[in-house]
Amino acid sequence: MSTENVKIVEVNAENWYDCCELEVTAEQENYIESNAISIAQSKFEPTLKPYVIYADEKAVGFPNVQFSSRRTRCLLGI
Repeated sequence: MSTENVKIVEVNAENWYDCCELEVTAEQENYIESNAISIAQSKFEPTLKPYVIYADEKAVGFPNVQFSSRRTRCLLGI
């Protein structure tokens, strides 16, 4: 995979379902909420910003970034 065709886009009305179709491995299922739950959560927690990673126009990742005004860093949950 070439990094030239990779882009990160904020989740929006046109791409949210692409995120919901992504799956985690069986080993991860007990440690992470579904992407649909994470997207819904971001609508009620203003510090959360969900993104979708595209490679060659295909959704391949879902980072859910949490920004905090009390810290000088951001927390990234992928």
